[in-house]
Amino acid sequence: MPEGPSIVILKEAAEQFVNHKVMAVTGNAKIDKQAFVNKKVLAVKTYGKHFLICFKDYHPKLPTDLITNTNTAYIRLHGNPHMFYSNYETDMLKDLHKKIKKNKHLHEAFVYFNNTASTAGITNAQEFKAMNK
Repeated sequence: MPEGPSIVILKEAAEQFVNHKVMAVTGNAKIDKQAFVNKKVLAVKTYGKHFLICFKDYHPKLPTDLITNTNTAYIRLHGNPHMFYSNYETDMLKDLHKKIKKNKHLHEAFVYFNNTASTAGITNAQEFKAMNK
């Protein structure tokens, strides 16, 4: 979806902050706003109707809770701390496996490893699959 004019104007106005450090963060977002303080803005980008501020090696903490409201779970793991690149530790995978197995409401679960910009996703998927044997 192409950017609307307001997103383009916002991006152009925000480009002045590239290569500058964030001094303060305020607002109603349910993320750790202080995590952005003193981080250097590497770029501002748009993706469709989304406005993105890019930082090195940082993305907002993705939720790790397993919350189910149906008998099928679909879980995506993107890599952390380096989104799409990082390998998940064995202990984290074991914990997730236990949570899935312990959940009496689940009849099936699909775990999707989206940390495939490196070989981490393949390695993690093989390791996780072996836990079912």
